[in-house]
Amino acid sequence: MQIALPSQKTTTLTAPSSRLSMSSSSSSFSDNIKADSEAVAPVPHPEEPNLFEIPADLHPAYRALPGPANIAVALFSAATAALTTFSNPNPIQWRLFSALYRHNWKIIVSFLVKTVILWAFTTLLVQDFFLPPSRVSMETLLQKYFLPSALSRYEKFVIEDRTTGIHFLEHENTKLPANWDCLYVNHGFGASSLSWLPAIPGLAEKARARVVLGHDAAGFGFTDRPSSKYDFTLKATAKLGMSVLQSRAPKTVLLLGHSMGSITTMRMALDLPSGMNVRVILVAPSLGLSRVSKPGQENGMNGYPRRRLHRPASAAAYLTRLKEINNALLAFPVAILQAILSYALRRLVGNPGFWRKGLQLAWGNPLRVKNSDVLRFQWPSIGKGWEKGFIGFSSAQLLPGDKSDGELLQAILDRGIKVDVVVGSKDKVVPENRIRGFLKDFPSVRIVAMEDMGHDPFEEDVPAFLNVVSKLLEE
Repeated sequence: MQIALPSQKTTTLTAPSSRLSMSSSSSSFSDNIKADSEAVAPVPHPEEPNLFEIPADLHPAYRALPGPANIAVALFSAATAALTTFSNPNPIQWRLFSALYRHNWKIIVSFLVKTVILWAFTTLLVQDFFLPPSRVSMETLLQKYFLPSALSRYEKFVIEDRTTGIHFLEHENTKLPANWDCLYVNHGFGASSLSWLPAIPGLAEKARARVVLGHDAAGFGFTDRPSSKYDFTLKATAKLGMSVLQSRAPKTVLLLGHSMGSITTMRMALDLPSGMNVRVILVAPSLGLSRVSKPGQENGMNGYPRRRLHRPASAAAYLTRLKEINNALLAFPVAILQAILSYALRRLVGNPGFWRKGLQLAWGNPLRVKNSDVLRFQWPSIGKGWEKGFIGFSSAQLLPGDKSDGELLQAILDRGIKVDVVVGSKDKVVPENRIRGFLKDFPSVRIVAMEDMGHDPFEEDVPAFLNVVSKLLEE
């Protein structure tokens, strides 16, 4: 079966049958984009050749008002504030200079506060109507523009009788012989497969992997947004990864997972056939936050079993509080609540400095953050439905799972799969001591700490991270 996607190459299915078609943004990308005069050609970023610049007519953030528009908004705000402030019948208060002359500071402050509030509110309205951040569908990207990187692929897969489009990265290594048929990477919360982009070529070489793959989770990046909340879970995300992985029919697999993507990685390891040569490396893993349903537990809200939180205690308290907030929010109509949260997210992420500040907080050395690092996080946010995906993924993490993180890890070790963990000594998101505390019951798991690294060592210092992975695989 073959499905044609506009302006992109398609490949006919060979095996397995769940793989329907492929749209590729490969190294010969000029052959894949629209050939007419309206086509937009990709421009590689000077700091990261495999990463493309966002097209000039697409905007990941809100744009500032032009100078004349700013002046007009300020004058309108001041005039409106004056009409509502100096409306006392006493003629002496009709004019601002009269208030200044008589030192009527209460009225003056009221006028200034109203002006500022009206200016801010009007600016927001103008930005939302005329200068909003771009949101484009995958169809538009394929027809008019291009995928975000030279390694980007977009393919349709049939997963449990439902067709889903998955965006993933693919890098083939021509250097032989190969130690691994496939090296598969999973990204963390709020990121996408692009976060692994700088490290992928080096990982292929250091690990001697024939191909490196990594997909976008359902709530992030350019993978299709599901309609069911259960399809946003990490278990469902692992099924997406297995569809991509199995389409390449590997016999040996090296799995890497970052932060929350470590859970996806562990689930993929358990989904692979028993006896297959598999190895796992977890990077700054977010472990100990899973919620599981236990037999005999009384039902909680909406009929779901009450969930037992696993260590650490601070995380348990945080999630308990999150559940209380969730219960309170259920009083609001779902559509209204989602609209409010979506707008708040759009405003937050639409701030031009949002991603840079976030990365600087997460990294061990904020000065290492480059423009290309920011761009890798900005790209997914222009995807249509990004806010919906973020909310869907976040809410799905409150659903009970079938296994705790500890049970997943133990099941992997029981299969004889070797697991290593890489942490950053300056990780403020998932601190090193928290990870070591969780892993104290798993002495066979080796922990390697990278000095002066934060939460994303594979992005913060690619050569250093590659050396760590190389040494782990040598032992």
